[in-house]
This record gives sequence, C-alpha cells and structure tokens, in this order.
Amino acid sequence: MLMSGSAGQPGHDSSINALIVISADSRWVATGSKDGTIIVWDPESGRISQEWLAHPGSSGVYSLAFSVDNRYLVSASGCCSGTVEVWDLHHNASKAEALVDQYGKLDWRSGRCVCSANKQTLIAAETEGSHWHIWDGFTFQRLRLDNKWEGKLEALSSDGRWIVTSDPPGDSSQYLLWSVAGGQLYSKQLRGHKSSVHAVAFNPRSTRVVTGHSDCTIRICEVETGTELLLMQEEKGMWIQAVAYSPDGNLLLSRSTPFQEDDHNLDTVKIWDAHSGTLLARLDSLDDRAILSACFSPCGRYVASASRTGQALVWRARDGLCIAKVSAPGSEGSGRVEKVTVTPDGKWLCCGVDDGRVFFRRMCDLVPEEKEFA
Repeated sequence: MLMSGSAGQPGHDSSINALIVISADSRWVATGSKDGTIIVWDPESGRISQEWLAHPGSSGVYSLAFSVDNRYLVSASGCCSGTVEVWDLHHNASKAEALVDQYGKLDWRSGRCVCSANKQTLIAAETEGSHWHIWDGFTFQRLRLDNKWEGKLEALSSDGRWIVTSDPPGDSSQYLLWSVAGGQLYSKQLRGHKSSVHAVAFNPRSTRVVTGHSDCTIRICEVETGTELLLMQEEKGMWIQAVAYSPDGNLLLSRSTPFQEDDHNLDTVKIWDAHSGTLLARLDSLDDRAILSACFSPCGRYVASASRTGQALVWRARDGLCIAKVSAPGSEGSGRVEKVTVTPDGKWLCCGVDDGRVFFRRMCDLVPEEKEFA
C-alpha cells in the first residue's frame, strides 16, 4: 500500500472536492481540494509530482480534466469567484490559459475536457448565469455557436460530438441533446422525460445516453434520434444520483439515495444489463449500504466504491459480492474515504480521504485471483 498526505505530511490541507482524475496513460493522478490546491501524484511511488495553489480565494477546486495528450490539466473553481484555468504540466504546471467569456465568471459545474474522434480536445464549461460554452483544447479559442442557450451542462460525450443540458429557464423537466458540428449547435429534446434529471452519462461509443430521474426511473435514449430505448424502475422513494456505463458498454451502474435525508445509510448501487434493462446485481453488504461514489474497473468485471463508514470497497460486478474492504491508513476513524477511481491500466485503486490524504492500493493485492484488470 502507498499513501501520501495527512497532518504534517504532503497532501491537501482540506477535503478533496474534485473527483480524482487520471491521465490516459495512467502515469498521473490529479486531485483538487477545498483549499484551492491541485496535486498531481505518481501512483507507482505514491509521491507528489507537482503541487500548486490553483484557485486562491475561491471555494476550492470543483472539477478537473486531463487533455488527451496528458500535457494539460483543466481546473474549475466554484461560486462567485469561479474560474476555469488550463495548466501546462510540461512546464511546471504553469498557467497556459484562463478561459473567460463575455457572460462573466464560471460556476462550479464547469471544467469538462474530452477528446473527439479526430483527436481534437474540447473543453466545455458553464458560466455563472447557466450559459455554457465550448473551447478548442489546443488553441483555447471559444467556438462560435449559433445558439445561445441557458441551462445546466450535464454531460459531454467522449468523442466530443454531443452535449446534454437540462433545466432551461421556466422548465425544470426539459432535457436537450446538442450536436457539436462545424461550430454550430442543433438541439433535440429527449423524448419521454417528464421529471427532473440528476445524473447523465454517455455510453463509450457515444451512441446512447442514460439519464437518472427524480421519479425513480433510469432512461436510455438513442443519441441520433432522442428516442427512448429502455426504461428501468428504481425502488419507490429513491432518486438517482449517478449513472455510468462499463468500459465495454454492456453494463450500467446506478447509485441511488432515499428522498428522506435521515435515510442516507440506505444508499445503494445497482448493476443493470445496458441492452435489456435487466437488474443483474445490487451492491449490499451486512454493515455498509451507504455509498458515496462508485465506478467500474477498466475491465468492467469489478466496481470500486467509497462508503459513508469510511471504507473503500471492491465488488464483483456479475453478482454484487463484496470481495475487498480498504480503510484509510492510520488509527480507526482517522478519515473517511470519499472519492475512488481505478487507473486506466487497471493497476491501482486510488482513494481520496476527507482530510485531504490520498492513498493507493494495488488491485492485484485486493483481488489476487485476477491477473488482468484493464
């Protein structure tokens, strides 16, 4: 086990806001904190490679994304002092660009960076007034869009072709699917949607989009037409907080929480067949059903999760069996694991603790019978 950060040791001085993001080559792991700092870690050694104060005087770093060539890191801070910055990791994390727009400051929803099929990097962000924009990831020039539309930026497809937005003014139940082509946007309202959306994700091929709703439903739509293909029903009284496809697109993960705030210990994660909508597994254990975050391993055979009891858990996706539990290093109750992810090469489980620490565990140590996780 490798560990960095804690009182008196390298790491963030406050809790980790931004989800742990990993470069495509699995060489670097980046974290952002409420203290405004960004740290780039080397998972092989568990040591800090680069550390800097990215957003001083803000509410912290709320979003991070690597460019496809792993050279740039995009960061976004939140609230009234929100900004989106681009950092050049090849030059000691020097600021390459500050993305600005005529609409003013950017709020904490911003900072998504993806690679399209032609290897073009796009950066999508949402301004304080719920206007959203796209920049070219190489020139950092904002793309001129024919339509100026207000709404929440929900998801940008991995090929850079599609965007989902929600909650236009006066209609909290409307969801639009936008196609990015030639600098123009064309919108299609996703069909069958009548309740507010809380989670959105594209499949790996960017041909389908899944949405989680306040009416306890999960819906899968075809991207090209907006037609609803599948409808999955969650338990009554549950709303969907997160959805994600497995890397091969065959499985779907959903994380739900009860409407009642005092019932958060009943948070659940479920695994569905992404083609038929059949429920395959429910991730439950005897002492822990409160799950803060979850993700697939690159091979799609395992799910990693962070729990409200402070542990990181590894599950077998096919039957929902919990096969490993990992606590934050130190004395019992010394920290709660809140963020988890697995590196693209499948070697490392990366865990962020609420006190700013980060630690890494080898997946082969947690699942010794498995030889390949990528």
